[in-house]
Amino acid sequence: MDISTLEQPRPDFARRSWLTLNGQWRFAFDDNDVGIRQRWYMKMDPDHFNLRIVVPFCYQSRLSTITEREDHQIVWYAREFEINDREATERALLNFGAADYETDVWINGIHVGNHKGGNCSFLFEISPYLIDGSNLLVVRCVDRNELFQPRGKQYWAAGTSRCWYTKTTGIWQSVWLEFVGSRSFQSIFIKPNIDNNTIDVEIELDGAPNQSNLSIEMDILFDGVKEKTIAETVRKNIFTVTVNLDFQDGVDNVHLWSPENPKLYQMEIRLLSHGTVQDEISSYFGMRKISVMNGSIMLNNRPYYPKLVLDQGYWPDSMQTAPSDQAIIDDIVLAKSLGFNGARKHQKVEDPRYYYWADKLGFLVWAELPSAYDFSTQEATNLFLEFIDFIRRDRNHPSIIVWVPLNESWGVRNIAFDKHQQDFSVSMYYLAKCMDGTRLVSTNDGWEQTDTDLCCIHCYAKDGAHIAKLFSTKERLLDQMPAGRPVFAEGYAFADQPILLTEFGGIALRSQEESGWGYNEPAADSDVLTERLRDLFREVYALEYLGGFCYTQLYDVEAETNGLLDANRHPKAAVEVLRRIIQGNDV
Repeated sequence: MDISTLEQPRPDFARRSWLTLNGQWRFAFDDNDVGIRQRWYMKMDPDHFNLRIVVPFCYQSRLSTITEREDHQIVWYAREFEINDREATERALLNFGAADYETDVWINGIHVGNHKGGNCSFLFEISPYLIDGSNLLVVRCVDRNELFQPRGKQYWAAGTSRCWYTKTTGIWQSVWLEFVGSRSFQSIFIKPNIDNNTIDVEIELDGAPNQSNLSIEMDILFDGVKEKTIAETVRKNIFTVTVNLDFQDGVDNVHLWSPENPKLYQMEIRLLSHGTVQDEISSYFGMRKISVMNGSIMLNNRPYYPKLVLDQGYWPDSMQTAPSDQAIIDDIVLAKSLGFNGARKHQKVEDPRYYYWADKLGFLVWAELPSAYDFSTQEATNLFLEFIDFIRRDRNHPSIIVWVPLNESWGVRNIAFDKHQQDFSVSMYYLAKCMDGTRLVSTNDGWEQTDTDLCCIHCYAKDGAHIAKLFSTKERLLDQMPAGRPVFAEGYAFADQPILLTEFGGIALRSQEESGWGYNEPAADSDVLTERLRDLFREVYALEYLGGFCYTQLYDVEAETNGLLDANRHPKAAVEVLRRIIQGNDV
């Protein structure tokens, strides 16, 4: 199955039998919260559903066709759909890529489920509620301005403020149906081991655990050529299959994945009952290893220097939702052309298709959980649950090399000395390690770090001289407070982790400063911009102990006009000049 052309919403967990529900829906605001009492879920009454919206774009965006920036915290969606005779004999799974924040779903007037969380995928089995002919799907989303919700860069009041943007309410990623048999795959986690040329495939099934006569068949392919088929009897709901990749030649036993050579293996895996296929998943994996040794990040057992760019995942016409697959591709290709080998996806769980194209095109990703901003038991619970869903869904993407649960102590403002908040940070670190031991974790990126695999510093020094002074030696840096906060929280200390400068720069142009902002003084023109960049990167590359960097940022977002590109992705200086600077060839 060619998942690159089908735009399947989950390319690493793609079913052959699926139906998109994206497109035009009926829509309504419910500012007085009367919809449930008046039973709007029973029919698509035009008196209530008096607007039309294009899903999956939020109502605040232009591509939704509504473009309403007023704050409406309760919204409703409705549409009808039909399924064919074959699909009617199978189990139907209704999938939401993401909907912000609390979602209730009705099929033909019957409530089928509730979900809390605005950033990750969820699904409901709806087979018992379907009827012959047309079926009515109604969705209600509630998005309060609560600071204990993981909201990332979404501002918690009307409009925007500083580095926080217009909020996203309701459905903002794809909605689709999938059809499976009596049993189906719930998750598949592919863990590569390049040191012994194997993969461990952890498989989880739904349904009753002890059904007999279940088996799986797994095909491993490279460049479309089938290399190996594995058959296993299923004895329990969660089990692991180890596959030895011994089918290559004796010189290079496996094809390793890297940004410079993004080789991917394909996988087709089938679940059978009495020899009849119940479910079939197309997936893929990259043979790559990320580790730390002697203060350096290692990719495939060799030192690797991440040259990252901060990427907010935001478009002028569609906000957090990519307007198209091509827009995702264009952003990655443009970032690579500027000389970056990866992105820190800032305060956003990306659409899985972003990670898919990063896998395909060869682009490293630091995957960051959106922050909440009011520390409490409720905030901690919400962040734990979203982080689990995030890792569980996206841990098969080889492009993702680092999990980032916290950023700049957002939501844990007293972490420098508060043991409770420190314990929360440490628990997020070990949660990531428990869920996925194949990647690194930057636990509180920026400062006031606790247990962490990486020592990540944010410093918006105005010029190279200030970077040289602050970072002159490793010891000096660790004793400094680059942003007025200590590098490590009280009770924690540097333990020879790789040191990276994961936010710096952020220079705006003076012509854009009138309607936006950047860090320090704006550059007068493109020539001044490139000279200031040259000055900054010269000192960054001179720091021999530094293990990598992340420049702020790729493009402008709303009032934050400190990108290398404007919001429409037009470079503010010649790409070739920027590339030489960013690559360290013109400093």
